[in-house]
Amino acid sequence: MTKMNGDHYREGKRQRLEEKLPEVFRTLEIYRLGLEAAARKKAFEKAEYERLRAEAIEEATHRHELEQRWQHFTEASAKSREFEEHRGFIAKAMETLESYEGEDKEEILEYLDWAKCNIERLDPAANPKLLLPKAKEPTAADLEQYLPARDQRSRGWY
Repeated sequence: MTKMNGDHYREGKRQRLEEKLPEVFRTLEIYRLGLEAAARKKAFEKAEYERLRAEAIEEATHRHELEQRWQHFTEASAKSREFEEHRGFIAKAMETLESYEGEDKEEILEYLDWAKCNIERLDPAANPKLLLPKAKEPTAADLEQYLPARDQRSRGWY
């Protein structure tokens, strides 16, 4: 007795197994074609998954980059506002020093000049090189927040 895919083949009184061979081969061919179709479907699904994964990661990377650029801009803007306050402080101190007669006046002027130089060096609005954000390759954790919720659960997108 042979059993394949739920089919039974056995020799009986009326029919010999050799006579059932065409039916057995047909069943084997159908089974083989089914396996090939399942393999093609699985390969297609894998390719589609990879395509969707790549698109999701590309979109998440783009969104992460935009967020990082905006964050850098707002931080640079805030720093520049702080430096404007420092410039105001220095201007007020310089004004006060005009009428100051202390022995350390020259030392104070040198200190304020040093502070002015540092402000010019560190203020993004005064030093254009500081305006450009430093691009870094995002990590999987960086991208996670930009991926659709179903993709986060799968954890297989990275």
